[in-house]
Amino acid sequence: MTFKIKTLLGLSLAISAGVAMATTDTPVENLVQIYQQALENSPQYKADFYTMQSSKMAEPIALGALLPNIALNAGATLNQIQTTPESGSYRNYTAGISLTQTLFNYGSYQTYQASKQSALSAEETYNAQKQQFILDVATAYFNVLNAKEQVVFLKAKLKAVQSTLDQSKLKLKVGMSTSVDVKVAESNYYSALADLKAAENNVASAYYALYQYTGVDNKSLADLKDNVNFTNPSPDSIGEWVKRAHASNPNLKAQLYTQNAAAKTWSASTGNFLPNVSLMANYSVNDNSGSSFATNAATLPLGNYSNGYVGVTFSWNILNGGSDYAARKQAAFNYQAAEFTTLDQQRTITQNIEVDFYNVISDVKQIEAYKQSVIAGDAAYKQYQARYKVGSSTITEVLDQLQKLYESMSLLAASKYKYVTDVLQLKLDAGTLSERDVQIFNSWLKS
Repeated sequence: MTFKIKTLLGLSLAISAGVAMATTDTPVENLVQIYQQALENSPQYKADFYTMQSSKMAEPIALGALLPNIALNAGATLNQIQTTPESGSYRNYTAGISLTQTLFNYGSYQTYQASKQSALSAEETYNAQKQQFILDVATAYFNVLNAKEQVVFLKAKLKAVQSTLDQSKLKLKVGMSTSVDVKVAESNYYSALADLKAAENNVASAYYALYQYTGVDNKSLADLKDNVNFTNPSPDSIGEWVKRAHASNPNLKAQLYTQNAAAKTWSASTGNFLPNVSLMANYSVNDNSGSSFATNAATLPLGNYSNGYVGVTFSWNILNGGSDYAARKQAAFNYQAAEFTTLDQQRTITQNIEVDFYNVISDVKQIEAYKQSVIAGDAAYKQYQARYKVGSSTITEVLDQLQKLYESMSLLAASKYKYVTDVLQLKLDAGTLSERDVQIFNSWLKS
């Protein structure tokens, strides 16, 4: 469906043009530019990135338990030996290197495998956070546009009510209306004024929400084009969207990796019941110098000497008070919990996709309905306004039609921006939201 947005009241058009002229000196920023600012300046986005990097370090940490452990040592001592009737001293210098290499440790190996799955889960969690970040920035951007458009409508409404108030005062002077008509018009005027002030505050709040991501005091944003094509989701099949979500949703993929990690952790707990085998090697050099009395007393040879060994150690913890058995049961329960969490997330994603899909379809229908409502409301308002001038309708009827007209215009504007965010939400839950979508919706904006 192609929908051409038209400002049906000349007053609204004039106010919109006035706002545009007032901001010509301020550089207009589009969605892509705002998104780039957010990437560079958002503390939450950077925190998510470094959290992911930190989580991925669990893999090389676990790998370290399977790789060689090499240690160097060195020392120098001065020793004094004193007896009756002799005494003496000697110096001892030592240097050595030792190596330990795990040959078999089932628990450490499975812990490493679990850490690899956890690292993959961290990456998918970050992918989900980035997609959410895209949605949040775009939502903040279009919330500003919606808030600004509501202000334009309410300014036009205020002027229209002011015009009606002026007419009622003139008619009162010539005896064609009563003071009640004036009071009714005044009441509507101040009500419209209050609505305008609230809407202006909403604009400020929307800008502050955008600032949370960009860290920049954005003044002027590119508006939505007048010709926008609002269509049903593509593919127009809820089943296809569910398939996409189950294959691509990063939160679901992260949970699957978490489930795999729990399975590996369960396997690692079996290592407590198995033997561990390690290779150990050591080589050291010693140098002793000093009096022969002192070295003999310490049973150390004078001069340089070295020693070393290579061996295999075997250890098997037969019983650990039952804690190993309990730890294995705990790991099994954790895995079962992870399985059911995965199933629950699959169902949640399916439900979210269904809601998102029908939201977009509903948005398309609402936009068309509100468009027709605005057209009909504008015609009705003009007719009642003409009747009021000749005394065949009341001021209450005129103001009622005016209220209905601007309510339809407000709902129409809000539905446009809701369509954009609902499409992005659908793609987010499907796991396919990307920077490409930012570029697509950026093409919907005026250059």
